[in-house]
Amino acid sequence: MINAVLEAIPTYAMGYFRLPITLLWKIQSMISNFWWSNRSQHKIHWVAWQRLCESKLVGGMGFRQSCLFNLVMLAKQLWRIWRFLDRLLSRVLRACYFPSGDILTASMEPDPPSRGGA
Repeated sequence: MINAVLEAIPTYAMGYFRLPITLLWKIQSMISNFWWSNRSQHKIHWVAWQRLCESKLVGGMGFRQSCLFNLVMLAKQLWRIWRFLDRLLSRVLRACYFPSGDILTASMEPDPPSRGGA
């Protein structure tokens, strides 16, 4: 249930936005509390979260680490933009954010590009 529901809810947002670390920790905390909860008030976490996030093949539960998963989802979008240059999204983002170079060599500018208008 954790993998199918709780970890799937923020997946769409993680694919397009770098979520604040505090939000990712809160999500991970809620999943952990759900996993270890019982009817009593005291919840004892018998195993470290890192151990639960390991692959099932090595004895873990296969839970996702929210911070790393967010970076992986953003890297997937970067790969799509870099690999499929003829797609509309790639062309728009290249024209707007890095018209003079490649996405892999683009630098962050202090001011966002102007959008026209005033």
